[in-house]
Amino acid sequence: MSYVPPRQYPPAAYSGPGLGTQQAPPNNSRVWMIVLIILGCLLFFSILICGGVFYFARQMIVDSSQFKTLQSNDGLTTIAVPNNWRLNLAENSDSSVNAGNPFSDCYVIVITDSKFDLPEYDLDAYANLISTEMTRRLGAILPPQRSRTSVNGMPGRLCDFRAIEAGRDVTFLIECVEGKNHYHQIMTWTLTSKIAKNRPVLDKVRNSFSEK
Repeated sequence: MSYVPPRQYPPAAYSGPGLGTQQAPPNNSRVWMIVLIILGCLLFFSILICGGVFYFARQMIVDSSQFKTLQSNDGLTTIAVPNNWRLNLAENSDSSVNAGNPFSDCYVIVITDSKFDLPEYDLDAYANLISTEMTRRLGAILPPQRSRTSVNGMPGRLCDFRAIEAGRDVTFLIECVEGKNHYHQIMTWTLTSKIAKNRPVLDKVRNSFSEK
């Protein structure tokens, strides 16, 4: 029997681990597909985040059409304000209600005085006292406009004037209302540049005022 040497396989044909192993080149189309998927996800989440920020900003800048009812600290009165208004924005320790929206520049304060502490005043005298003091203190630009009003069956007197507050032109709408045993000051204000837009909201807030 003659000797037959073992067959020699080329390295490329050996499929096991070790010497001579060759790897297939990467699939470029698959790599690009993964990159595109990642970029698409990033774009989607960016749009989602920007949309959320825009929606939140719009909700804060534009006063909500839905209103919530606030009860005064003394428990005597209630008033309704837009849902996105925040409490205690203005600095006034005498107020029983204090709310507003700094993004739309709308504010309301309610101050209540007992009739028993002001026996010499009727509604006209009380309203004149408040409007005179406020226009003097704030420095009204023009003479105030006064008118007779009614709020939920209670007689009122509305004083409308402009003043420069912290360097800004502000329009104040102060309504004095006569209740059973108290006089109430319902003070609303906004920037004069926004009064045409914001007045319907401020009027609605004041007209929602009621005694309990």
